[in-house]
Amino acid sequence: MSLLNSLLGTVVNDTISDQIATTTGLSKEQTQQAMKMLVPVLMGSLAKNAESDTTQAASINEALNKHDGSILSNINISDLLASDDGKKIIGHILGNKTAAVEQTVAKETNASPSQIESLLKIAWPLLMGTLGKQKAEQGLDLEGLTSLLSNEKQAMKSDSTIQSMIFDFIDQNNDGSIIDDVLNIAGKFFGNKK
Repeated sequence: MSLLNSLLGTVVNDTISDQIATTTGLSKEQTQQAMKMLVPVLMGSLAKNAESDTTQAASINEALNKHDGSILSNINISDLLASDDGKKIIGHILGNKTAAVEQTVAKETNASPSQIESLLKIAWPLLMGTLGKQKAEQGLDLEGLTSLLSNEKQAMKSDSTIQSMIFDFIDQNNDGSIIDDVLNIAGKFFGNKK
């Protein structure tokens, strides 16, 4: 199982989805649908940044040294929402595409952009916890982490889930930006499932 599917299994299970829904005002179904869009976008952006820029890869590697995965065994949605760390890092990872991601996912899930912003703040530390746990368990250095992220992206492409279908379109125009490509096809897979 890919790390993406493992993480999605964590954040879209009924218990966590119910907690997120209660906190954000979304329904459980909206929460699950949005997370299935947001987590791949974040994972893909992270992988793309690590592959294309050694400085970015080093920054990601350093950040993961602070994430041991313990967050996954005691997920506190209120604490994640109260922290601004996730928002700052997401802005760095997604850049000027952050608002476009929030607006597009909001439209596809009948949510508000501010609710999607909250989901991003929840998804990001869980993604980092998942990656940090893998890094620690496998004793990965910078090269190993970059390889893990690249392999993860490849695994997503070969997986038969909807998330992998999104990743088949990542950076299809080879312009270095996966966000446009992901969002262009997001509606195709999710737009009729409101």
